[in-house]
Amino acid sequence: MLAVSLPQVHHFLCRALRRRLHLLVLFSLAKAFLLCRLTVSSSSVLMAAVTSTGGRSSTEGLRDVGSSSGGSIITGNSSSIASSNTTSTSPHRWVQALDLALEKNKADMHSRFMQLATIGQREASTDQDDEEDVISDKICSKYRPHVRWVVFRGFFHDNTTTLKVITDSRSEKVKDLRANPFGELSWYFVQSREQFRLTGKCQLVMAGESDAALADAREAQWAALSDNARLQFIWPLPGAPQEEDSMTEEMRMALFNPPPPTASSAPPDTFVLLLFHPSRVDHLQLRPNPQVRMVHKQRQGKGGKEGDTRKAECAATSEEWLTRRVNP
Repeated sequence: MLAVSLPQVHHFLCRALRRRLHLLVLFSLAKAFLLCRLTVSSSSVLMAAVTSTGGRSSTEGLRDVGSSSGGSIITGNSSSIASSNTTSTSPHRWVQALDLALEKNKADMHSRFMQLATIGQREASTDQDDEEDVISDKICSKYRPHVRWVVFRGFFHDNTTTLKVITDSRSEKVKDLRANPFGELSWYFVQSREQFRLTGKCQLVMAGESDAALADAREAQWAALSDNARLQFIWPLPGAPQEEDSMTEEMRMALFNPPPPTASSAPPDTFVLLLFHPSRVDHLQLRPNPQVRMVHKQRQGKGGKEGDTRKAECAATSEEWLTRRVNP
């Protein structure tokens, strides 16, 4: 056995105690430092939440309720809006909100699909006992709402509020819009849980367009399409009945699969560039609690009359919009 004296044992215990105290002190200091950092970070997050609403500065939020009319005028000279982190160069708040929604939902291939509603005359019914027709006749309406999915093809220009869609000149929507150019777009983004409803006027840019800029835009949009998309515009008449008895599957496949037009070819007469000029945008965010609903209205008397579509390329930053937060 090792002979250990009492002084040696005392010296060993003292050294061990000092080391333990040092470790306890270091642990306490590290804990205090981490708590301090967490407190500062939490304060920063809380301050950011108080001074910002949906990416807007605190002064911008106050402008929504600061005017006598209960809204705020958003113009092209608003530096706070222009500095927002979005891809669009448009100064309008709803355009930037839409850009942000598209960015958040870009992984979803359906995020560029929206619904276009129009008003058109109902087809005459051959069934005299159709209860729906009897009721509607009593109400006096010969019109019906029509809705369908369309694909967002971008903005007409980088700094405009005009949206682009394509369609077939033989389609029902073109017939509706020739009689009544007003329509509404409905757009829902699943990932960010928000809805956009755009009310406005539609402009049909068709074959033989006299405006050179619009005609060029139509041709450029045609060239940007895929082969499959261009092919649809040389299909047989949409909605026409197919003769089941006289048409084989091979005949049907050949009818709907001719050689596709090329990007360099001239657009067929059936190809239409549809420009949607919104005058009111209703943006509802479902994720916050409570939900956030912002209504944007184009201000009258600025940049031409509401829905003026003949000079779409000029209807950009000259527009003014009234933005107001309303109850969801």
